[in-house]
Amino acid sequence: MLQFLIVLFDQNKYNDELDADKKKMYEIMIKKVDDCAQALEKALTGKDSLGVETAKGQLLNEARDVLSEWLDAKHGKEIIDHSVFDSLAKTYENEFLADMARLHVLPADVLTRVSEYVPEVVKFVEKIIKNGYAYSTDDGSQKRNPTDFALWKSSKDGEPFWDSPWGKAGMKMSKSLKNFITIREALKQYTARQLRLLFLMHNWTDVLDYRLMMTVELFLYLFFVILRFYHYCYNKKSDYRKKLEKLWETQEKNYQQMMSIQLN
Repeated sequence: MLQFLIVLFDQNKYNDELDADKKKMYEIMIKKVDDCAQALEKALTGKDSLGVETAKGQLLNEARDVLSEWLDAKHGKEIIDHSVFDSLAKTYENEFLADMARLHVLPADVLTRVSEYVPEVVKFVEKIIKNGYAYSTDDGSQKRNPTDFALWKSSKDGEPFWDSPWGKAGMKMSKSLKNFITIREALKQYTARQLRLLFLMHNWTDVLDYRLMMTVELFLYLFFVILRFYHYCYNKKSDYRKKLEKLWETQEKNYQQMMSIQLN
């Protein structure tokens, strides 16, 4: 079954992948599908009707990426109803907004979607070209400099597109390495406040280390305790303020030590 799934996924793509992380992702993904397929086969052999329904659901869920790769390769060019792309985008948009609500993040006053501002994007790109900071090519891959990147990319058959002076163009997002957990999963272990604080203290380009969670929470707890104490003794004698400053310095050193221990 495992070899069949690799063939379905694309044997050459699997074998030719040089990125170790991506290849590991493929292996994990295919292994999960294989496990679910074996569970379904076992349920069918044992004539376990309830087990069959459960296994079918698990198999379809785990096989989504494998099947989507195969379907896209075989029939992706046949898609002519582009409303499916809008429907898919809306699905993930609604999930994102629901996750923000779970984190107790207030909704935005105005929600904009780039697909609703294509004419403005076209005018912006035209202005960049007019000012000499961009150029057009036949296929979008003829770069004058390795660091150049596409502002408007020609669409392929089966991809969403918008009309422009440079022809029909669309955008294809890069695939995730699946090395993440969802906000819903994270909320099973951490509070919404803990996650918000961790996100605020994290650079989006770096790997997020959840081991910092409790350390950050403890530091902030001590911070607010000291802040209340400072508010209480602000108008007291000066020796109180000196003790407070000393306490803060001590807690800051303790925090730095805890951070070092957590990361090592």
